[in-house]
Amino acid sequence: MKKEANWDHLNMICKDDDDCIETFRKVLVKELPNELQILNQSIESESLSAAAEIVHKIKHKFALVNMGSAYQFSVMYEKELLESINAKHQIFQKYIDELQDFIGL
Repeated sequence: MKKEANWDHLNMICKDDDDCIETFRKVLVKELPNELQILNQSIESESLSAAAEIVHKIKHKFALVNMGSAYQFSVMYEKELLESINAKHQIFQKYIDELQDFIGL
């Protein structure tokens, strides 16, 4: 999996305003750890519909940092979780790791 995270999409939204981009980064840094905690608890307790809700939230974070492959994977993974299938969590975790590295977690 090649690294694809970048600020291009947010640069477009923020019109290259560094303060705007930093505000988005801070929101990502604040929200993501809690969402990952809930996701991991949901996976462990096999509450896959709850896990799907968190994947839904995280997929939009992937979109913000231009991680198109991760976004597309998340769409499929969310659907599988809603169908009570959880065979791809390890792959999803690799995308999460890239996002965390990119935003500085």
